[in-house]
Amino acid sequence: SNGMIEGITQRIIGLSSSHLQVNVYNSDSFNVSNHYLAELSEKLESVDGIVSAYPEIQGMALASSSVGRCGAAVRAVPADLFEKNHSYASLFSVLQGSVDLSAEKNTAIIGQKIAADLNLNAGSKFRLITAAVKNGRIIPKVTTFTVAGIVSCGYQELDALWVFIPIEKGFSILPLESSVASVKVETEDAFSDNLIPLSLKIQQKAGSNTRVYRWY
Repeated sequence: SNGMIEGITQRIIGLSSSHLQVNVYNSDSFNVSNHYLAELSEKLESVDGIVSAYPEIQGMALASSSVGRCGAAVRAVPADLFEKNHSYASLFSVLQGSVDLSAEKNTAIIGQKIAADLNLNAGSKFRLITAAVKNGRIIPKVTTFTVAGIVSCGYQELDALWVFIPIEKGFSILPLESSVASVKVETEDAFSDNLIPLSLKIQQKAGSNTRVYRWY
């Protein structure tokens, strides 16, 4: 049971919360952009004790195929995340296809369960239905994606609804008012006593319109 707990914890920290999460908020005087998140990621990577940092937008959508529909937790990430990030490269198993995301081709990487529920394989097409509120009206947006790959981290409860898309597409289909824009930060040790002072240093570096959360 200790091994199971360690495996689940490792995957939650490495693939979901990361060691530190820097949430970035829109305001009347500031709009989150892809360029801003990329620059912030580079700035935070320069801090001593930080191993890596990458931008992400998380939002909800309805995934649809010819056999049905289901909820999807959409995660818009850099195209090379699965190859460059140690946790993603080591903790995900590629069951079909590849982990090469391409914004130009509207590709997506999906979890094993959502692939089974919607009868999708590598190369299959499916739709993501998102919605924005404008002037009190709900405006739906339908975007077609091609499955680049199907992955599993070994714990279906964690990755059951994950749909990874290129971050450029995330900005175009996910409404920021109902999504979470953040920079995920990996340190040398998620369980180190240094995590608290490091998070305070990150907060100072990140500046206004941000809030840093530790994984726990």
